[in-house]
Amino acid sequence: MKQLFLSMYNALSSGQDVVFCSIIKSSGSTPRGIGAAMAVFTDGSISGTVGGGPIEYQSILHAGNVLKTHTSGARDFILTPNQIADIGMICGGNATVYFRYVSAE
Repeated sequence: MKQLFLSMYNALSSGQDVVFCSIIKSSGSTPRGIGAAMAVFTDGSISGTVGGGPIEYQSILHAGNVLKTHTSGARDFILTPNQIADIGMICGGNATVYFRYVSAE
C-alpha cells in the first residue's frame, strides 16, 4: 500500500491527475476483498490491484472515463458467469469498486 500512495504522490506532484480505485463492498467469491486498491494514471499505467483479470481491465477503462469527466463514483461488478451484465469471471461473487478522482491541483 505504501508503494501505491507513493506513486500517487509522485504523479500528483508532477501535475498528473489520478483515479484511486478501491473495493468497498464484496460478496461471495471475489479475487480481492474490501480495501484492495489501485491507482490509475493519465498515461494508463497502474499501481496496485483490485483483483486482476476482467474486473481490473474494466476498472482501468472506467477510471479512464473518470479522468475525463472528473466525476467520482461507485460501480458494481458481477462475477457470476452467465448472469446479466457479468464480466466473464467465474469467481461467483460481486464486487463494488469506488473510483475517486484526485486532481493534481
